[in-house]
Amino acid sequence: MTRRPAIKKLEQFFYESKPFLCLALAVYAFASPEPNRIALLCGLALLVAGTFILRGRLKNRRGSALEMVWYEAQPFLYLGVAGYVFLYQRTSKIAIGFAMLLLFCATMILQWRYKNRSN
Repeated sequence: MTRRPAIKKLEQFFYESKPFLCLALAVYAFASPEPNRIALLCGLALLVAGTFILRGRLKNRRGSALEMVWYEAQPFLYLGVAGYVFLYQRTSKIAIGFAMLLLFCATMILQWRYKNRSN
């Protein structure tokens, strides 16, 4: 009977760490010195999946400090990843395209927030 709580804790750990693992693998794919098209596509898919998983969880856990940190940091993380690509991955057209998409998303999020907060 003592093994059951340990397994539950392990399951809970894997469940909670899944979106962060997706985001970490996406950053690793983007940070590769010689980007591969498939790795960049997988990185983008992992970035989107990790973001959706994390956002869904945080939305259901309203009021948590982690949700507020993620909410405030999300456009700046997008800008950071796009900036990294523009500075260090200029040779990859696919990476530049994804960076432009992230840049667009970040600017739209910031614009919506500014518009809603100024009212």
